[in-house]
Amino acid sequence: MSNQNKFRFRLFKNIYVHQILIILAVVFIPLVLLSMLIYNTVENKVVNQKMNRIDAQNAILKSYIISENYMEDQNSDLVETEISQLSNVYNGRIQVVNKDYVIIKDTFVTDEGKFCLTSSVLKAIKGEKYFKYDKKGSYMEFAIPLTKMEETENGKKKEVSNGAVLVVCQIEDITDIQKELINIIII
Repeated sequence: MSNQNKFRFRLFKNIYVHQILIILAVVFIPLVLLSMLIYNTVENKVVNQKMNRIDAQNAILKSYIISENYMEDQNSDLVETEISQLSNVYNGRIQVVNKDYVIIKDTFVTDEGKFCLTSSVLKAIKGEKYFKYDKKGSYMEFAIPLTKMEETENGKKKEVSNGAVLVVCQIEDITDIQKELINIIII
């Protein structure tokens, strides 16, 4: 092979490598970035939709607990049925905690009568709504304050904490959607 042919081969090889690098920079990198953006957007949307659905159901459960005076008398078939159904729908656990931090209802039954001093329950009993999405642990946690109106000594009404509802639900459906999305992106 002559020197001139070797030069042409090296030149062609260099041009070919540069073209591949340019194509990668122009096509592949934007595709990867776009895929990541789509993945994050869809994930956030799915998580928010699930959170909103569960939050709406929790609000209904809260109103049943308050209207049935469940914190004082746990003999309400309506509340028991609602708690049981939601626990099955969520594929999770629901605990009702009184203002003394004692679990009065647990869908797993194992912790009834025990104290519950988690940070989420402490916040809820103080009147704050709590939400946590744990992607690695594949669960969502909600703590809903149970408050009632009481009359003060001077005749005014004020909201008083009566307990909390702790809801922990599995999120396999979100994990399944994430896996499908990753497969679509790879394809």
